[in-house]
Amino acid sequence: MLNVWVIQTGATQWRAADRLGGTGQLPLTDDGAGALAAHLQTLRDVQLDAVLADDSEAARQSADLVSERLGGKVRLVEGFRDVEMGLWEGLTVKQVRQRYPKVYRQWRELPASVRPPDGEDFASAFERVVAAVRGALRKRGRRRVAVVASPIVAGLLRCWLLDRAVDTIWQQVADAAPSARYEVTGAHIDPVAAQ
Repeated sequence: MLNVWVIQTGATQWRAADRLGGTGQLPLTDDGAGALAAHLQTLRDVQLDAVLADDSEAARQSADLVSERLGGKVRLVEGFRDVEMGLWEGLTVKQVRQRYPKVYRQWRELPASVRPPDGEDFASAFERVVAAVRGALRKRGRRRVAVVASPIVAGLLRCWLLDRAVDTIWQQVADAAPSARYEVTGAHIDPVAAQ
């Protein structure tokens, strides 16, 4: 059995301003790094074998902080990148709601059914993220792993880990603590082998 901690990246300027981040390369703010470091103090008894993150600047900085405090070598996993917001990237949630009221409403009610213009829908992102995490967790010798991810990718991971539909993504994001531990069995990682 694996213990997997899903840890949200620290805040960037865009997240603090309620902007849709997508795949932009933004560093952590001082407040974001400080809040993450303070949260990691609550996990100080955890000893990790690996820290997985995407290669965005905020994820790398966050993963480095996690590794410094809790151990584990940082491994960058391209499949953990944030959901591509296309033409919505950089817009505030309020701007999207005002410019695209009907689509925004559908995005909030049935998020897996909406693809931002030139972006990625949550259903596709979910498949990408789950495939990446399954591949990363199959590696031998890793029993205590942290996945450092943006709030939306962390929400997609929680959908998978809790066997919830992708359309519950907003609930997973809203209800989330900065980190949570999950016990993951081999059957969850490799469902084909479990059949």
